[in-house]
Amino acid sequence: MIHDPLPHPNEEPFVAIVTHDLRMVPSANVIVGRGLPELAKEIGLEAVGELALLMAFVRSNGAVAPSVADIASALGRPGLLVRLRLMRLARRYWRGQPLLRVCRRPSGWETFHPTLVVLGRREALPPVPATLDRGAPAARERVIEASRAAYARPREEVEREMRSNQGWPHPDELQAIADAAAKPPKDLDERWAVERLAKEKVDYSLAVKLVKEYGAERCLRQLRRLPYRKGIKNVARYIVGAIQGDYAGPDDQAAG
Repeated sequence: MIHDPLPHPNEEPFVAIVTHDLRMVPSANVIVGRGLPELAKEIGLEAVGELALLMAFVRSNGAVAPSVADIASALGRPGLLVRLRLMRLARRYWRGQPLLRVCRRPSGWETFHPTLVVLGRREALPPVPATLDRGAPAARERVIEASRAAYARPREEVEREMRSNQGWPHPDELQAIADAAAKPPKDLDERWAVERLAKEKVDYSLAVKLVKEYGAERCLRQLRRLPYRKGIKNVARYIVGAIQGDYAGPDDQAAG
């Protein structure tokens, strides 16, 4: 990775440079932006290294959205461990925004997307061959011939290829992203339960799911019993299991 030679105020830590050739087929690579030292100072080098690993999965349209399986396969590490580290990274904020967004695909797989505060995007013009003389008639004829060969096709076919090359999402995928966004419940008791779970470091979207699936009463009951539990190393992981398994209290009278 190299620095972009053009100055950009408040530049992101990473920048995807998308270049199009004469047929408008994109290719992309990620460079280090001038915001990286500030980010490293804020979140530490280990977290920056984890973000840099995600950038290796950049697509031709400049998007970065690897799944747990992609990263686990590349590193040769267990998927559960990789997911835990990514979820921990997704709960961290910088410049008032989360570092990652988590999206559940229609296939059921989760993908991790660096937010705009972390990954910027720049468009670059295709390189001009040194031997190309734009004023020469022969060169113009070659350009026209190449354009006809590329675009003398049905419009539907060209549009379908452009959607594929640009990485534009399918309408079903857009709907899945909207459905995956965790929204606070309308019921006040459920909202209070979600906020209490989030305070115990439970992922917000998971907290909403737990409250909707098991009810606010069970979630709050298990939260009230937390002070009576001893030797818990990871409170967030324990409370999720307690709600799912509806663990009995050590003392019903005290727990109430």
